[in-house]
Amino acid sequence: MIVIESVILLFYLTQKCHMEELFITVTATDGKRFGELLMNILSDKSKVDFTGCEISYANDFNTMIVDRREEILDYIFDIGFTNFLRLESVNEAVVQRGTPQDRIVQVLQSYLHRVGIDNELILVDPFFYARTPVTNYTDFIEEIFNPFLPTIEYFIIVTTDNPNKIDPVIKADIENRFKTTNPGVNIIHRTSPHCHDRFIISHGREKGMLIGTSFNGLGNKLALIDRINTTDIRELVKELSDSGLL
Repeated sequence: MIVIESVILLFYLTQKCHMEELFITVTATDGKRFGELLMNILSDKSKVDFTGCEISYANDFNTMIVDRREEILDYIFDIGFTNFLRLESVNEAVVQRGTPQDRIVQVLQSYLHRVGIDNELILVDPFFYARTPVTNYTDFIEEIFNPFLPTIEYFIIVTTDNPNKIDPVIKADIENRFKTTNPGVNIIHRTSPHCHDRFIISHGREKGMLIGTSFNGLGNKLALIDRINTTDIRELVKELSDSGLL
């Protein structure tokens, strides 16, 4: 039995005679009433009042997960994917190879909304401006960030200092698109030979997200997207500041 965000109850029943699996989702509309409902179920009372609840079911686990994917995605972001699995290291991915671009945009925007983008966005991706076989790469980048650009005053982008990995055409196109949406945005491009990981920081430099591959690699390989805890964010910000990148 799993409780997600204290409003969704997922529980598993086995029909003994045929050993069939049934996954039932009970969503209580009243947060206070949910606790009482849960206690009644746990205490195995013969009569449980489901009035005011939304009930759905699935005959297999995958269907049940797909039906609740948005709630589960939000929950994973809140606690972090690593903590969700309770593992010290993770080799799984939220974005799998072959994931359609529109779905990647949806996932990234969901994470960015939860980061809470304010007037500053720090993006570290060594190959953000690199040449790519993705023909609509600049369209893809524009679509991801457009909802957040109106509030951003400073967009700090840190990439590799290798000139062969910075395509001036792609760089100019991306920055022009950003300025078309928000003419007042200050795009600050910094370079470093030491940047490797890909991450985004905002919300007063207190919240952020990790991306397991460069933006031009999303959908081409397994890539973990995960929340970064505040302690690690502060350490990253200090390192970037000490390196003269902020």
